[in-house]
Amino acid sequence: MTQFRNHFIVVGHAGAEPVLRSTLAGGLVATVNVATNYRHRNPDSGQWTESTEWHRITAFDRLATVLGEHVRKGTRIGVEGYMRTRKFVDVSHQDRYVHELVATRIETGERAGVAEIAESREPVAARTLESEVVDQDLRVI
Repeated sequence: MTQFRNHFIVVGHAGAEPVLRSTLAGGLVATVNVATNYRHRNPDSGQWTESTEWHRITAFDRLATVLGEHVRKGTRIGVEGYMRTRKFVDVSHQDRYVHELVATRIETGERAGVAEIAESREPVAARTLESEVVDQDLRVI
């Protein structure tokens, strides 16, 4: 029987500076939006079109520190982790939902091609691509 997993890999560019906050327990959390592009053919015109998709990335503790220190607007970033949905109540007492990608591994590749890598202290089973190259500009060191 096939086992399904909640797992993602996103390689794109940071859309803005990461936002750093503290949790109630005193831990660090960072969020950053990452843009990815994809090309597809318009079925009506036959023309190739490029679309941008935005992904909300959340990182905790050590990975949040890495985001804060190494990621700036435009930085190329590779993120591996899992997706979660959070529910909260807004100021008008309406239920709202946030879909976010929680990072368990981060790679940054600056324009000079230098890579910085950090991983969370998740169990090894949650990290299957530790030694693989995600992109030529994002190298595991």
